[in-house]
Amino acid sequence: MSSNALRLYEGGNVITGVDFSNEMLSISKSKMPNAKFHQFNFAEGLPSEIEKMKYDFIISTYALHHLTDSLKVTLIKSLLNYLNENGVIIIGDISFQTRDELEVCKTESNPNDWDDDEFFFVFSEISQELKDICFISYKQISHCGGILEIKKRP
Repeated sequence: MSSNALRLYEGGNVITGVDFSNEMLSISKSKMPNAKFHQFNFAEGLPSEIEKMKYDFIISTYALHHLTDSLKVTLIKSLLNYLNENGVIIIGDISFQTRDELEVCKTESNPNDWDDDEFFFVFSEISQELKDICFISYKQISHCGGILEIKKRP
């Protein structure tokens, strides 16, 4: 879990975390003993223990670039069902406004620093896939990172 989760926890928010790494969950549990944690590979969906839960915020930081674009879309569509009426999904990850911007970054990067086994967000593409079912916005925060904000359509 991220330092963001710890800040939210320390602020009195209820935290539910999902991670495939037992080690990461152990570290998180030691820092947030009253939070609920589930070991699960979100590439396969979400754990059944949270099926009936609703959240004001669902936050993912630097985790979804391991999923193909198709799996990202499937997961985001699934996550929309877990939001309260005015809930928001926030995704901070390696991402770009356009495919051209991704390619420029790749070209300018040290080849040893670029991982071809990862699938980075391209906002112009994922927003097209999701435009009919949700509102999605994007803010670039660095040369290779950004934040997506996703809300259900009424």
